[in-house]
Amino acid sequence: MIAAVGRFPRRVLTRQAVKLRAGLRRRRLDAALAGGADPWGAADLMLRASRLSSLPGRREIAAALEALIVLAEQDRAVSPYLRIRRRVVLDQRETLLELAAELCEPEPVSVAVVATLAWLARDGASPVYVGGNDPAGVAGTAAVCGSALRRDRERL
Repeated sequence: MIAAVGRFPRRVLTRQAVKLRAGLRRRRLDAALAGGADPWGAADLMLRASRLSSLPGRREIAAALEALIVLAEQDRAVSPYLRIRRRVVLDQRETLLELAAELCEPEPVSVAVVATLAWLARDGASPVYVGGNDPAGVAGTAAVCGSALRRDRERL
């Protein structure tokens, strides 16, 4: 339930400042949205939620999930500083590919699910990366996102 709708700036310069701030704080905003923060609560959350949940934004996240699987299959690192937990990703390959396919569909997807999948694919603290959270979290995160997507589809 929406508690209150945050104010969105009317002036062009103020909107540009909010857009810049949302871009600079995207990881923090993504974490807040993945945790269930109300996307209508503040202007920067609105902008980030809009970007993440747009079809092009969702397709970027789907591509990042697919690239993660390809890198795991080829036993390659994302960068010299960011290595993938290959076995964990390959164990969840089918689930991650299904989630990526769902993100590419035109039907709406919960902002929390999209933000969670963005975190999973892009954040070094994600369980798919060496040094990230507990590797068992990949299966749990994928299962929660999958069930939320199915629940959303049933409501349509």
